[in-house]
Amino acid sequence: MDLRTLATHALTALCTYSCLAGTPLPPSTWTRVADSTDGIPGTASLFTSFNQPSVNIGGLVVFRARGAGPQTPPRGVFVRDMQAGLPISAVVVRGITVPDPNNTTYSSGGSSALSSFLEFPAIPRIDARSDALATRGQSRPVWTFLLPDATESRLGTSGVYARMNGTLSTGASLLGAVTDAATGVPQFPEFSVPGAAGLSRFDQFPGSPSITNGTIIAYKGNYTDSATGISKTGVFFRDLSSSAIVQTTQLVANSDMLIPGQSSEKGGGKVHFGSTAPPSAADGRVVFLGVDNEESPTLGGIYIADLVPSPVLKQLVAIGGRVPGEPEGTGFTRLGEALSFDGRWVAFWAGWGSETRTLTLSCPEDGSAAILEWCNEQYPDGFVAEVPVHQGIFVHDTRSGITQRVATAGNGGDFDDFLFWVFSGRAPGSGSSEEGDESLELARWRNSSFVAVCGAEVVGDGKDDDKNDGKDDGKNDGRDDSSADCFCVAFKGRMRGVDGIHVVRSGESPRVIGALTTRMPGVVLDPSVSPGLGVVAVGLEREALRGRWLTVAGSMLDPITSESRAGIYAIDVEAIPSCVGDINGSASVDALDIAMVFNAWGICGHDEGHGVCIEDLNQDGKVDGMDLSIVLSGWGDCW
Repeated sequence: MDLRTLATHALTALCTYSCLAGTPLPPSTWTRVADSTDGIPGTASLFTSFNQPSVNIGGLVVFRARGAGPQTPPRGVFVRDMQAGLPISAVVVRGITVPDPNNTTYSSGGSSALSSFLEFPAIPRIDARSDALATRGQSRPVWTFLLPDATESRLGTSGVYARMNGTLSTGASLLGAVTDAATGVPQFPEFSVPGAAGLSRFDQFPGSPSITNGTIIAYKGNYTDSATGISKTGVFFRDLSSSAIVQTTQLVANSDMLIPGQSSEKGGGKVHFGSTAPPSAADGRVVFLGVDNEESPTLGGIYIADLVPSPVLKQLVAIGGRVPGEPEGTGFTRLGEALSFDGRWVAFWAGWGSETRTLTLSCPEDGSAAILEWCNEQYPDGFVAEVPVHQGIFVHDTRSGITQRVATAGNGGDFDDFLFWVFSGRAPGSGSSEEGDESLELARWRNSSFVAVCGAEVVGDGKDDDKNDGKDDGKNDGRDDSSADCFCVAFKGRMRGVDGIHVVRSGESPRVIGALTTRMPGVVLDPSVSPGLGVVAVGLEREALRGRWLTVAGSMLDPITSESRAGIYAIDVEAIPSCVGDINGSASVDALDIAMVFNAWGICGHDEGHGVCIEDLNQDGKVDGMDLSIVLSGWGDCW
């Protein structure tokens, strides 16, 4: 065995370890976490729909789901411990009392009760290394108080809530400007907007909150400047532990902050953050996208910061930064908001170049009647969108500073697209303070990318070192010098019109693996379903991959009988087979794989951002008849 082959085998062996040494392994085939045959805990209803799940390294899966009912459909946030094999349990559901602060009662059916939850408008997320989780909740106003003129007022229809050690608590709220009418003393200073003029409150918390270190929540917050009336935005965090030195809301970045690292050519160093995205947190740090202009960014990028008071921002990836694997001078023009972060690796979507293609999107056929009517009124002939032709899925190493591309769409890429569109929000005239969503945006077309990453750590000496120099710095901060330089990334992509969840495991010759696609029969996800069911939709969240646990949302349909099934499913990401001969990761070996062999025919060399050529299936340094025979031997579907 030559040195190159030996090195490849060694690196592959290192990369098969899970994100935390010693974590229990998930099942080796797709396993049902929950589906539409399961009952919603505490009700007589079955689940009908699911959002994308999140999972921690121990196999605790959290998800948002709904059911059907004769009156108001039940809905809530649920968990299932897959490693322990425990049944589904509810974290919080509609009708549960909102935790303190809550002093406002409402009458119903001849009795009165404190304000309760109405809706959970965002995907819940879980700490990678504990069972702590965070979610958003909408409710009727929770706090009744007197204004200085002695009139009564009510506030607090939205918040960020954390479950720690089995107890739900309020982590962020809209009560930051409430004062005592007689003394003017702030009643809830922990919820005030830091860095804002005067005593200011948040207007809303868009997107999903994140949680790390068991007690620290990180989230996006929108607010209004009390002096100017201008709407602003930012990224914030709060440590909810009883031992925290500072428990007030802390600022990471906001609209008043200058974008770091500006050159004199672009704005003269005077450009502020115009847009920030919901953050991702892990191991006491946070990453987020911040730019000058959301629709057409020219400054900003992806930033990382420690979750400490007055943190310093460090730019990881820049708008205009060089695209790996592209010619010199080719820079990123768009960066995706949905960042996946495991404490070291950051996975993200990005676009480059000025070339676009046109999509015409039709309004959805299912869902809220008011939303559907609003969409068809606005876009009777469909919504026309311009999408970047050149797109990719990338992974950035926060230690080395190296960014690498793992999948490509557009010219020269195997994928059609990584962006997926949805028409969401509220319909005009709907939503009020009684419904708890008065500050939600009007429904509009939105696009998003879906990606999750987890690094591979090998057993070392248990000592942490954030300098990567082999020396122990004495800090137990999760940045271990014994980590292998390996990762696994899962993402959603469209290939030849087929949507799928695809996986790339890093190594000398990384291959894209088609884990689950909408061409597959439903029995791939669940062997017990009817044979006529086929997978019609798949979903992935930024915390869907933790350790070796990969969790997805999936829907199935029989086009003849109209029988359907929806659910949440889990698998050991290392157990997903790399189909022999499937070079492009389509989960099928076909003529395209043969074409790729002929296009790469000859001696194989290194290509920045891609490693050695993936068409060299037997890794002998060249693409030839042996590789072609491997493709032919695996001909057909990979299931």
